[in-house]
Amino acid sequence: MARVNRLIRERFGVGYADPSGVWRMMDRLGLSWQAPAVRADEQNEEDIAAWRDQVWPQVKRPSRA
Repeated sequence: MARVNRLIRERFGVGYADPSGVWRMMDRLGLSWQAPAVRADEQNEEDIAAWRDQVWPQVKRPSRA
């Protein structure tokens, strides 16, 4: 939900202090927090692997000890 809240804040300039607010808003709109059942045919597996190996390690948060 944090990613959805960040998108709302960036796009509309408002956000929810409590993540449950995002869930309730999505529920009222008839939306759900689910991953797609199938992958898009247009996905380029090589680009995805390159991003995962090169970009993701630079942007991910360090694990908590």
